[in-house]
Amino acid sequence: TREEALLLDRISKDFSNVMSPIAADAPVNQSFSLATGNQIEVGNNSAVGYLASLTWGQSYSFYDNGEVGRWNLAGPFDEVEARDPQRRFTDSKASREVSWGGMARVAYKNPSFGHISASYMRTQGAESNARSLSGFWSDLPSSATFETRVLGWVERSMNSYQLEGQHKLPFLSSELEWRSSYAINEQDEPDLRYFSNHFTERTRNGETQVIYQSPASLYPPPIRYYRNLEEKTFANNVDLSIPFSNWSGAKSKLKLGVQLSDIDRDYGQRRFEYEEDGISYRQYGPDVNAYFAQAGIIDSASADPSRWIFGNVITEVKSPKNNFTGTQNTLAGYAMLDMPVTRKLRFIGGVRVEETEMLGISGDADQPEGRLQNTDWLPSANLVYQLGSRMNVRLAYTHTIARPTFRELAPYTNFEFAGDYLFEGNANLKRTLIRNYDVRWEWFLNPGEIIAVSGFYKDFENPIERYQDNSVPNGLLSVQNVESARIYGVELEVRKQLGELISPLRNFSI
Repeated sequence: TREEALLLDRISKDFSNVMSPIAADAPVNQSFSLATGNQIEVGNNSAVGYLASLTWGQSYSFYDNGEVGRWNLAGPFDEVEARDPQRRFTDSKASREVSWGGMARVAYKNPSFGHISASYMRTQGAESNARSLSGFWSDLPSSATFETRVLGWVERSMNSYQLEGQHKLPFLSSELEWRSSYAINEQDEPDLRYFSNHFTERTRNGETQVIYQSPASLYPPPIRYYRNLEEKTFANNVDLSIPFSNWSGAKSKLKLGVQLSDIDRDYGQRRFEYEEDGISYRQYGPDVNAYFAQAGIIDSASADPSRWIFGNVITEVKSPKNNFTGTQNTLAGYAMLDMPVTRKLRFIGGVRVEETEMLGISGDADQPEGRLQNTDWLPSANLVYQLGSRMNVRLAYTHTIARPTFRELAPYTNFEFAGDYLFEGNANLKRTLIRNYDVRWEWFLNPGEIIAVSGFYKDFENPIERYQDNSVPNGLLSVQNVESARIYGVELEVRKQLGELISPLRNFSI
């Protein structure tokens, strides 16, 4: 109908025509900050302190000599003479980052009561990116050159509220610490734009012609994304410290604590593509903006709207799979003991019990639900043996875990630029269990000086690794659990003041 045709025309023309990077000069990087704080005495033994600060800054970065390459190994490694090139692009990218933040904190302290404080922090940053790549793509004719451009704007913000306190308790000379916090993280990515094409040069009758094309079967048509993410985190911690003396009278400490945290994440995406009708890539040549100047109705001479000729028109592509929600609920408790065993040997150890449920749910009901539901006992033991007044040997064992991120657990797909591999999460991931073994010898030569040698060994069960699936067009990157992995190594640390060697360098160290 006429009304529908006019609506499509208006919507298609409402979007910005700028789909390619524009050269411009960047000013110098700059930043500013302002802070104030003080402590006010209240009565004889109490005080109120406050602190506030503001920051703002912007910076620019650019490179134009980047290279992006993809190769395949076609056969066994020891039988193949060379890798098979798939993509070889030159890469240029520029970005501008702007950030600002503010923080305010007020605290009250009293010797008999302890202290209590409240704080608020706001940070916000935005990054504008422009990127251009061009070069060889094996799926195109050898005479063709592929081009792709990316324009993006990402805005991130965080609001954090925290209330905490520390109090002396009347029984057992114990101390209670508690903390409650709430944070809201947001990320907005409006109008992320991709524009790709390829061109071929040919010579006829002594004249060189450049033919531009964009077959959507190989890479996406001109496309725009609108993405937004919101994550809310609510966390509470309570710790109780009870000092005591062991059988030999040495000072020791028992610590007990509980933690409750809840994380909720929502991610949404809208995708818009351009469809061609009365215009093709052959008509616009190298001018990207000229192509989009042909948006909407380009010929309405006929009285019949069904016979009107459109250029390129916008259409929304529904993709529920690329929307997801995630939740993570954790209840944990721990007990820790810090106690001398002998005059030279000290033990620090304990155990943490953690019950966690993590969900990653796609907006597509046909996609599997990512779920982790585990109860983990995580012991820790450290022994410190004093070889002399300034020399120690430390032995440590800890059992830790690593969970996948929401992004890895949800079957959501994205890519950095057209022609790049797709990345997709895996709803079947498990957590990784890690057993850590450490030994360290340390010698404190003088205050501020040390010589230390450390060795470490880590044993992983179900580590998460990236893998590539070439059965998917253009290739797919994802993550999976493998059975096991090990990491081991040695570290050497030396810190020496230079004043003993060269007197004028007494304020320097190496």
